[in-house]
Amino acid sequence: MTVTRREIVSFCIGALVTGGMFETIELLTRVPPEPEDPAIFRVVGNVVVDDTLGLDQMVKAGRYHGVNSDITAKNFPIARKDKHAERMAVIAFGRPVTSDEAIALIAARTEGIRPATADELFAFGMAIEKLRENDKLSPPRRIATCLGQSAIINGKRVVPEIWSVDYGDWNAGTESWDSTWSSRRRFLVVFKQ
Repeated sequence: MTVTRREIVSFCIGALVTGGMFETIELLTRVPPEPEDPAIFRVVGNVVVDDTLGLDQMVKAGRYHGVNSDITAKNFPIARKDKHAERMAVIAFGRPVTSDEAIALIAARTEGIRPATADELFAFGMAIEKLRENDKLSPPRRIATCLGQSAIINGKRVVPEIWSVDYGDWNAGTESWDSTWSSRRRFLVVFKQ
């Protein structure tokens, strides 16, 4: 991604797991929003998505403090069966949006991004856990919601999400697709290849 419209403020806060090895990367690159564009876009970096593990193992490797019983391979099947790296970012729109609006806003962005799928969300969670294990990250309260994959559970459409809690641990759960997301809600996105 090339950013030409303004200065980029970058924070290098550690390393992400890449193929069992640590690779230092630039994390949380913030592109300040234009006055007419209140969105906050932060590049996370390259994250290895090891779909050979299966969703249940990916969730287990994330070592979440709590996991909603709806987070299962049956509800959120993985289409790929390989190991691949994806460049990821998080975006918040600076105003309340519905799921459909968020997807349209993501599609309209010039960075060439798409909403993350459940396996990508939980690979992101695995990377966060590896950083925490190695004392490279003490995350502030954050949330990442995945709009690229949903499930119908008990008659309601839901999407997976992960969020940090006050003492640094993370939880995994679901949220209603029909939500009006707050202005600060962060959505995990992936750069198209």
